[in-house]
Amino acid sequence: MNNPKVTNKCTAKKHDNLSGRLVLMAATCSAIALVSTMAAFAANAATIYRIVNNPAVQNGYTLSGTITTDGRSDSIYASNVLAWSFSVSNGIDTYSADSSQPGSSVSVDGILATSDYLELPSSTVSAPYGFAIFGATSHVQWTGSTLQDNSFTSASEWNGSWPWWQDRIITTPHDVPGGWAIADSGAPVPKAPTTYRIVNNPAVQNGYTLSGTITTDGRSGSIYASNVLAWSFLVSNGANTYSANSSQLGSSVSVEGILATPDYLELPSSTVSAPYGFSISGTTSHVQWTGSTLQNNSFTSASEWTGSWPWWQDRIITTPHDVPGGWAIADSGTPVPIVNLRKAVYVDSSNLKIGANYQLQFSTDLNTWTNSGTAFTATNSTWRSTHYWDVDSWSQFFFRLQIIP
Repeated sequence: MNNPKVTNKCTAKKHDNLSGRLVLMAATCSAIALVSTMAAFAANAATIYRIVNNPAVQNGYTLSGTITTDGRSDSIYASNVLAWSFSVSNGIDTYSADSSQPGSSVSVDGILATSDYLELPSSTVSAPYGFAIFGATSHVQWTGSTLQDNSFTSASEWNGSWPWWQDRIITTPHDVPGGWAIADSGAPVPKAPTTYRIVNNPAVQNGYTLSGTITTDGRSGSIYASNVLAWSFLVSNGANTYSANSSQLGSSVSVEGILATPDYLELPSSTVSAPYGFSISGTTSHVQWTGSTLQNNSFTSASEWTGSWPWWQDRIITTPHDVPGGWAIADSGTPVPIVNLRKAVYVDSSNLKIGANYQLQFSTDLNTWTNSGTAFTATNSTWRSTHYWDVDSWSQFFFRLQIIP
């Protein structure tokens, strides 16, 4: 595998009009792309996925079977499918097929594979992705799009007869981050629950302080009410205090379009009015969040108790609510580290006198010079510093080797 690597190098330019006791170098940086070759990865072990069955939406039919791949992750193709079998039954009629039948075939378009499931991704255009397994007289296919009534569709066919069914992406166990699981490996990746602290911003909350927690099952990506394990909140203005939690009789949670990361729960931005929301309701009190960039470029949250609503509004640019693409309604307190790539240089030199003593110095204006590190004795005619300098925001940066007694 070829992995490009970028290295910044500083080339020295000598100024001959300076003292013979000085070697002056202006740092000029250039990026050098290096390509290294690595040995091929070891072959993956085959993965067997069980076809997901959800009889509640399958018009009385039960769907079962397996799909075996070569273990590849990410996008897969027909060549990655090693074997498959399926059976469809409504208790009266049963139809089945497998990949060993003469004339059998498989069609794969845009399917994603993980160690846990095969995913039919969501899309903003009509049914661009699909998976179909064909036997001699029967086949099953899956297609989908968020344009199709926010659902994915699967169908079975035998002898020209098609019993269609439709399944919404919020139906467990089909919903996965960004799409629909058409098959499951049976070995889900374990996830630890994540507890988020509800974000408080009293400056825009009409004198109220908001606190509490929301605990999810650790799922990332789109989450639903079934992913919320527990919650609690408290709203107070010093005179009145109201609270609720998920253990109260009649409590409930409503989740629509919320995204989860290890760091925060996000209410996404949108170009239509308030399409997303999160609401936690107790016996007499609840808190909700809704929002849209059409609503005065802001997101709105509200608390209610015994019929009274103190509303407040928060612009998406208000820290700490704003996150990429939306508004953080709750924060885990464990932000994900961000890795930044910075420009840096090192210094090298040639034509040194062996045995002579040198001190590296640097300057930004050619007037004030500062020692860098300690002096050294040349043991070779060439020398290179072991230190790198961050020059990302510097317009000019100069180095010199001062010859010392």
